[in-house]
Amino acid sequence: MRLALRELRRSTRRFVPTTAALALLVMLLLFLGGLLDGLYLGSTGALRAQDADLVVYSDASRDSVIRSRIDAPLRAEIESVPGVRATSGLGFALVGARVPGESELADTAPS
Repeated sequence: MRLALRELRRSTRRFVPTTAALALLVMLLLFLGGLLDGLYLGSTGALRAQDADLVVYSDASRDSVIRSRIDAPLRAEIESVPGVRATSGLGFALVGARVPGESELADTAPS
């Protein structure tokens, strides 16, 4: 270890490109990791904010809340299961719309 430190002190210019490349690689990995965490938290935030014990998806949704659609007869069937106290829908605001007379955009979602 002492030999390596002595070599670094003696000829630092030899190690500058390697140190710069490693620093750049670490910065890129940290940036991509932060981006991945943000995307994951952004896509799961609506589910994590729910106070529900269970979330039900439709068969065709492939575990995607945005693709899931439960109609009234299926909701009635879910409500009839023993132990279910209440059910409610979950929607996502996908588009902003301008309402006449209002300054802020309104959240809208296709039905």
